[in-house]
Amino acid sequence: MNWKQVNYLFEMAFGFWKSQIAFTAVESGLFTLLSDGGRTASEIASQIKADKRATEMLLNALVALGL
Repeated sequence: MNWKQVNYLFEMAFGFWKSQIAFTAVESGLFTLLSDGGRTASEIASQIKADKRATEMLLNALVALGL
């Protein structure tokens, strides 16, 4: 496998990862929830009925993507 093929596989994998982060945020109603103003990760987790640590990870991923 050459460098170009490896790079292509990484681009596909990261593209999927990015789309899943955005999809999770949309499906959980996170963007709608945040449209009313800022909240803590604990408040968000409680309102979307999710684990606090998982919510923190999702929020960090969204920030890393510039969302």
